[in-house]
Amino acid sequence: PGTDFDFIIIDEDENHLQRGEIGQICIKSPATMLHYFNNEEATKKTFTKDGYLKTGDLGYIDEDGFIFFKQRQKRVIKVSGVGVFPSEIEQLVGSVPGVTNCCAISIPDPKLVHAVKLFVVATYFDEEGMRRTIMDTCRKYLIRWSVPKEIEFVKELPMTMLGKVDFNKLQIAEDTKRGLLNE
Repeated sequence: PGTDFDFIIIDEDENHLQRGEIGQICIKSPATMLHYFNNEEATKKTFTKDGYLKTGDLGYIDEDGFIFFKQRQKRVIKVSGVGVFPSEIEQLVGSVPGVTNCCAISIPDPKLVHAVKLFVVATYFDEEGMRRTIMDTCRKYLIRWSVPKEIEFVKELPMTMLGKVDFNKLQIAEDTKRGLLNE
């Protein structure tokens, strides 16, 4: 009330979702762009039929109208058709004592199509003990599709200029290593 901003959550077919359901966050306001200059196709992809700007962010609106961000849509990993949020895995594993940083990416899987691989930076550890602790923690708190299939311990993770983990660089390196991309 009292603002010119309106938010909705949509599914992949642009159906409006109910409060609490996770989908793409969309906004309509006088502050959003109107269209792409001389690019009707990009405009159609970026706006819903009823004029909301698709943010590319996944989240939900709770019963009180608060918006909760879950993950960038591009980062969601589809494991056996189930959307897995790398940020949830990273937040949980990042809370394990001894873990200083981590990043989840997608790897191919013959049964699930995709699975999760986790890169972990740890201060000091017994690698097998740390792996067991991480897996036990993931199995306890995450849905089974989010539990990493592989864990690789590394000394450091690549970072962007903004100081965030460069998950794209990790994904490309892993895909190249697996022969999915040409070097």
